[in-house]
Amino acid sequence: MRHIVDEMASETITKIRLDLLAFEQSLPDELLPTRGDLVLGLALGYEPQTIAPWVESLNEMRRENTEAVLFIDRDAIALKRYLTSRSIKTCTFAQHDYPSAYIAMARFFDFLHFLRKQLMEGNVYGQVLLTDVRDVVFQKQLFSNPCHELEYHFENSEITIGDCAYNSKWISNTFGCEVLNELANENISCAGTVCGRARGIFQYLIHMQLACLALTEDKRTAHGVDQAIHNYLFYKGACRTAKRMTNFDRVATLHYVNGDSLDCDEEGRVVNETGDTSEIAHQWDRHQRLRRKIEQVAFQRMTRSATGAMHELKSMKLNLPGASNGLELPLVSVIITNYNYAQFLPDAVASVEAQTYPHIECIIVDDASTDESGAVLEGIARRQAAIKVLRHETNCGQTAAFSTGLAASSGEYVVFLDADDVLLSTFVETHIFVHLSVRKPIGFTSSDMLQTTGNRIVRACWSHLSNYAASGLGLRSNIFRRIDRCTADLWPLKSVLLDDIEKRVHLVESGAWGDWVYAPTSGNCFRRDAVELFLGGGNLMNLKFHGDTYLNKGVCLVSGAVLIDIPLTIYRIHGGNGFSNHAELFGVHAADPEKAFRAEYYAWRAVVDRLIDSPDFFVRKMGVYRYTEALVLMQKARVVSPDFPQFESLDFYLENALHSKAETLTKLTGEDKFRFLMDGVKGAGLRRADHKNFAPRPLLRPAAELFLTAGRALHAPFLSQIGSKLWSW
Repeated sequence: MRHIVDEMASETITKIRLDLLAFEQSLPDELLPTRGDLVLGLALGYEPQTIAPWVESLNEMRRENTEAVLFIDRDAIALKRYLTSRSIKTCTFAQHDYPSAYIAMARFFDFLHFLRKQLMEGNVYGQVLLTDVRDVVFQKQLFSNPCHELEYHFENSEITIGDCAYNSKWISNTFGCEVLNELANENISCAGTVCGRARGIFQYLIHMQLACLALTEDKRTAHGVDQAIHNYLFYKGACRTAKRMTNFDRVATLHYVNGDSLDCDEEGRVVNETGDTSEIAHQWDRHQRLRRKIEQVAFQRMTRSATGAMHELKSMKLNLPGASNGLELPLVSVIITNYNYAQFLPDAVASVEAQTYPHIECIIVDDASTDESGAVLEGIARRQAAIKVLRHETNCGQTAAFSTGLAASSGEYVVFLDADDVLLSTFVETHIFVHLSVRKPIGFTSSDMLQTTGNRIVRACWSHLSNYAASGLGLRSNIFRRIDRCTADLWPLKSVLLDDIEKRVHLVESGAWGDWVYAPTSGNCFRRDAVELFLGGGNLMNLKFHGDTYLNKGVCLVSGAVLIDIPLTIYRIHGGNGFSNHAELFGVHAADPEKAFRAEYYAWRAVVDRLIDSPDFFVRKMGVYRYTEALVLMQKARVVSPDFPQFESLDFYLENALHSKAETLTKLTGEDKFRFLMDGVKGAGLRRADHKNFAPRPLLRPAAELFLTAGRALHAPFLSQIGSKLWSW
């Protein structure tokens, strides 16, 4: 059956290719225009406000004889109404009977189908622009300078394909390493803005399709295939005679342009350091300062356009950053920690740059790597000046790298990303959305993870976190108040978040040590205030490893956490991981049990040391009662395992530490409270806490499960809360 399907697909592709070649042969040497100019784009999955800068700037800058057509989803009713009100035609995106292809590539199939249909009806457009929509704005009268037959618009002349991790990967994946080596020193042209006269555009679209159809299905459907083919055609294919346009000639492609050299005038036009403004600005959203101004201008244009525009804005719930109150979303510092992960580092950086959340700073801390990381980091620093690159002269360990990155950062929220992991595009947006929507000011959020080997997903969840969520533990009534609904003007982002996200949020109460129920390093987003409790100052050099266990458990002890039951990170398993040996498998250890115990053991000691070594700091922050309560709890939760007798007993570790600080603690807490603290610790010493104590006592388990099950079935969080208490009793 598979053989028959493959033969049918091959026959279909052959027919399409023959049709394309015949159509190219039938094109006359010159196509005389019978209509005006045309702007053609794809707007799948967008809300009206997302593409408002494109729409409003186009309406300001296009001439009367310039038509605009956007391909949209069939059911995008609000978007169609908005575009129609701005005299922009819409077509339903269908990818007409063509073989499957990556969406950004598939648009060229529909573009050609549309133009061929127009040609059959006698409609020949004079000049045609094929354009991205979300990150493009128009700044001068469109086509104020006549187009060449076909124009390729190039990015920063100092950046080559080999310099760019994205383009290198796309070309290598599509055409192989040999072609990449040939093109590595060539400049980059972006497929997001291509223009020309009718015949040149027809030929471009024909050869984009022919090159795509020559690929296997896995390559046709891969991310970035459109960009790979676009550049290949210019340097080695049928578009070698296209006019090469430098950056800012007609199009300013801004991704690799230093943001400090750019500014916005009052009309929202991007101006470079020499005062030049191009007809089109592309990738303006890569620069936060430009983004804010351009979106404000788009909003202002919308409010003054047609009669009844304000009613229309309200009906479409259009809210753009800074439109009414001038407030900004919090800054998120993503700190990538690297040690000998040169082969993975570009993907980690790319995943940060691909975030839908707009207000991010990226910092890389290299912990004295001995592989090719140095060369990779030099390339990143040269291409992306906004990324801070910090290096340790000697290998200090994970926790020290956390501290170095934190000291160099300034975000209100902090994400630590292991260099071998990858963030999914909505990671930061989802975590900040949850932080701003949860009523309790928790110390961090932790989301689920995908587990992969190579490029294939093996597991779609992380068992510890997923089991906690599936049990119904941590569900609370009225703890979640969606920021986008209660104060929509403060949350302008419109990415597709899950409608039931409030049902996927599980509280882990403060004042508990408990079992590990969180994601590893790259799945967490911390409040800066909470991280500074455990990383700000102090000597942590002895804790080279297990930094995530130390931070997660320490912060949760003081401030609590929230688990997000959505996978937002890719955890790669590649044979060189510090913890997991393979993807999780029931009944089989994913990591060496001694490693797991060691992480818990040393994290417990590090938290105790931190609390005892800085008593004045924690008493001032927490108050005497909560501070003493935390220490007593730590004694109850001390880590014990008969399987690993080589580790020194922790039974008297805390008590001895308190004795060594007795004078200081007595002054801080008072003699009565210090005596109460010592009695509490000694009393807790009579109870041994096993390393794993997740399940409740046997007699309580049926009751706990009954309440948890009833809470989930009846959507009654108060029943789940009773079950949670019974479970942890």
